[in-house]
Amino acid sequence: MTFPAAALAALKPRERALLRLKALIGPAATGKTVFVECLNRVSSGGPGWSHATLAPTLQALRAQGLLTEDLTCAPELLHPLAVGDLLGRRRSHGRGDSRQIAAR
Repeated sequence: MTFPAAALAALKPRERALLRLKALIGPAATGKTVFVECLNRVSSGGPGWSHATLAPTLQALRAQGLLTEDLTCAPELLHPLAVGDLLGRRRSHGRGDSRQIAAR
């Protein structure tokens, strides 16, 4: 497995939700309060996010090389996160496998 694939496969669902949101937002400046609110809206199940749970998770993802120094999504992860999310949604709706989707 390559770096992005292995790193993404090892993420917990909460970490993946955070990373996906970071990938979607991009380098736009977003305050922590707004980011926590967004995380709570897109995360399903489990405990809610707070400033206390956000900071250590961000630092852990940065230590793994998944976030940059300024806590934006690592550039090499933007595409795998977007495609993985798209493929997961299409599979859950019975709309084909990855080969069919990639060929479109």
